[in-house]
Amino acid sequence: ITGLVAAPLAPFDQNGNLNTQILLSYTELLLANNVIGVYVNGTSGEGSLLCVEERKAIAQGWIEASHGRFQQIIIQVGTDNLKDTMTLATHAENIGATGIAVLPPVYNAPASPDAVATYLEQVSSAAPNTPLFYYHIPAWSGITFPLEDILEASSHRVPTLAGAKCTSSDLSDYCRCLRLHGGKYDILYATD
Repeated sequence: ITGLVAAPLAPFDQNGNLNTQILLSYTELLLANNVIGVYVNGTSGEGSLLCVEERKAIAQGWIEASHGRFQQIIIQVGTDNLKDTMTLATHAENIGATGIAVLPPVYNAPASPDAVATYLEQVSSAAPNTPLFYYHIPAWSGITFPLEDILEASSHRVPTLAGAKCTSSDLSDYCRCLRLHGGKYDILYATD
């Protein structure tokens, strides 16, 4: 992945109601500013605060508004509930997302990089044809293992693993991930 991938805000109106109609103009604005994709329902998109149906509607809204003009539409599907996460992953694949991103549970966080890999493997099985990105945001998630260790633990267990969104100030870890397995993974840097 080369180019800018935006993390858009959730489209709510002044009354707190979901307003996916605005996504068409949001898409036009992003495309006019040379943004090549969107990372939907992440931290900026308030994904962790939304119910499953709201997240599905927002994901569907971005797919419909873009009319295939974005190179990337990555849908963040992680929740604190594996069943909901898998439901969102399947939905993202079914609507044509180019990738899914996964933030593991933060309340009962995985206790090791291998445990993260197990979780990602389960989620991957719900969207077996869609590239998966691990969402690495240690300051918020409390999952502080080096990203390199998580990718290494996942590399042979998660067949759809495509990379990670790295929201960490550990540039050494980030640079190691860029070189891991000969540069196999797309590592989106998101500490801005």
